[in-house]
Amino acid sequence: MSAAVAHQAPYPRRAAAGCCFRRSARAPAALPRSALPRCSAAPEQQPAAQATGRRALLLGTGLLLAGGAACPPSGRAEEAGDGRAAPSSSEGLVTFSSPSQGYTLLRPASWEQVDKAGADALFRDPAQKSSNVGVTVYPVTIERLEQFGDLDAVGERLLAAERAKESTLGVTMVAQTARALPSGPAVYDFEYELESTRGRKRILSTVTIARRKLYIANGNVGCSKESCDAAAAAGALPLVRRVTQSLAIQ
Repeated sequence: MSAAVAHQAPYPRRAAAGCCFRRSARAPAALPRSALPRCSAAPEQQPAAQATGRRALLLGTGLLLAGGAACPPSGRAEEAGDGRAAPSSSEGLVTFSSPSQGYTLLRPASWEQVDKAGADALFRDPAQKSSNVGVTVYPVTIERLEQFGDLDAVGERLLAAERAKESTLGVTMVAQTARALPSGPAVYDFEYELESTRGRKRILSTVTIARRKLYIANGNVGCSKESCDAAAAAGALPLVRRVTQSLAIQ
C-alpha cells in the first residue's frame, strides 16, 4: 500500500498542552450550493446506545456536514445476513465483507456483531464492551475526500465538534495521517484522546470516499481516568487501531 503521511505523532507520546486546539492555517472552502445533497426524510431512529454510533453520526453530520456534503444515514443497520465473514491470514482476525455497501474490514474473530440503528456494522469485545468498532456509510454528492478539505482542516472540524459537546472536558489529537488505498481513494486516519464527564477514551476514525459514498470506520477504547497507557499495554488500543485502519473498498 502506498502511503503519504502528512502528520503523525509517535505512539504513545501524548501531545503537549495547548496543542489540541491548533488551527489549520487555511480554512476549507465551503462547497457550492449545487454540490449539496438532497436528503430525503430520515426514518425515526432508536436512541443511541453505543458511543460508536453517536460518534459516527458526529463525524457524518457534525464534522462533515459542516462542509455541506453528507446526508445522515438512512434506515437501520445492515441485516446480519448481508455481511460475510471469511478467514484472514492475520491471527485472530477475520475479514468482514459488506457486498451491498462495497467494503471489507478485518475484525477480531471473538468479537460479537451487534445491531445498531444507523450503523452498517458494529463489532464489540464481549469481555470489554468499551472496546468496539463500527462502520457507517453515508451518501454524498462529491467524489473525493479532498473536497471536504485537507487533513488538518478535517481534523480541526472533528475536534471542534467534540469540544462543542457539553460533556467534553478536554480533547487532544494524538495522530492524524493521510494515505491512499490500493484501489485509489484517499484516506484520513484520526486518533484522539477524549476526556468527558463519562470518563476517558481513545477514539480512532478512518474516513474515505468512493463511488459517492462516505465510509467511516470508528473505534472506541476505554481508558483509565489518568491515561490510556494501560489500554495500549494490554493490546486493546493497537488492536482497535489495526481494525479501523483495515477498512478497504471493494
